[in-house]
Amino acid sequence: MTNEVLQQFAQIVSDLLDTKLKTELQPIKDDMRVMKAEMAVMKADIADLKAEMTVMKAEMAVMKADIEELKAEMAVMKADIEELKAEMAVMKTDIKKLQSNVDALNIGFEKLQSNVDTLNVGFEELQRKVTSIGLHVENETDKYIRIVAENHIELSRKLDRAIPAAEKQSIYEMKVDYLEKEVNKVKKDVTLLKQKMA
Repeated sequence: MTNEVLQQFAQIVSDLLDTKLKTELQPIKDDMRVMKAEMAVMKADIADLKAEMTVMKAEMAVMKADIEELKAEMAVMKADIEELKAEMAVMKTDIKKLQSNVDALNIGFEKLQSNVDTLNVGFEELQRKVTSIGLHVENETDKYIRIVAENHIELSRKLDRAIPAAEKQSIYEMKVDYLEKEVNKVKKDVTLLKQKMA
């Protein structure tokens, strides 16, 4: 065998091997192409996932901020609720005091009503007495006033006659009073003289 034959033989073996390898490697190449296409799709999906994750992270950050804001608002609301509870307690106390005052006012009003009823009874009695007095004045007193008026002129004349005598009597009474005082002074002086002489 010569070199040429060897070369031909090598070429045939090489061709056979290439053909056999090509035949056997073709499915692997096809699989590789499919895998590359799937890898490209997966890369696109991963890129989409990364973009979505970035959006989700941003949304999560916003949500965290919202949650912190809600927590702060809840703390304020809790403080407001505590303040309202305290105010409600004060209001309840005030309402109890007010109820007590209203009860006291009701009792006072009932007493006042009783007093008014008593006054009404007394007023009715007073009206009855005033009516009775009015009737008495009309029936009795007026009659006596007429009699007194009729006799007034005569009494006036008699009084005019009695006044000069009454004036004289008053003068005499004044003189007697003066004399009694003077006699009492003299009695005291006499008593003093007696005491000095004894």
